[in-house]
Amino acid sequence: MPDDRDLDALLTLLDPAVVVRIDLGALPAGGLREVRGAASSARFAARFRRSAPFARAALVSGTAGIVVMADGGQLASVIAVTFAVGTIAVTYILADSARLGRLARLARLARLGRLARLG
Repeated sequence: MPDDRDLDALLTLLDPAVVVRIDLGALPAGGLREVRGAASSARFAARFRRSAPFARAALVSGTAGIVVMADGGQLASVIAVTFAVGTIAVTYILADSARLGRLARLARLARLGRLARLG
């Protein structure tokens, strides 16, 4: 569990009314979950602290984001962040393995296209 300084630092970045949307895909009970409020969102984020070494900054749909890779180099999640007045207002986490697989294939094809144009 992170220490209080980690949570305090995260809380300074979050809008008090921040919304975290977690898209897990097609589950029987519904695949979109939400966490609302800065304190709840910070506690939610703290649960994934072990993923930090596998996270990289990325441009996601034209905005700041994070890409998290799993063991074996597979895409584990994509996180898009929306800012409002200097704080994080919305975080969208795509963790649907089927859509992540398609996204990874598209990224590989795009890289191959760029390499072909360079070669």
